[in-house]
Amino acid sequence: MVDELKQAGEPKELVSELVGQIVKDMTFGRYGKCYSVQVLKMAVEKLRFDVDLSPFCTYISKCGERDL
Repeated sequence: MVDELKQAGEPKELVSELVGQIVKDMTFGRYGKCYSVQVLKMAVEKLRFDVDLSPFCTYISKCGERDL
């Protein structure tokens, strides 16, 4: 995930926040606020993994029906 976001040009501080690491430098670590959910969402949407999840779609929808 880290490398994918780095290759997508996301800043180190944003990637660190997404993976739960603390930014330790004075400027961002002490004075910078957390990224907004919208900014984090846009970064996560840039992630692309070559995995076909379609076989799970039927299973997931059936799980929801059982819970009703």
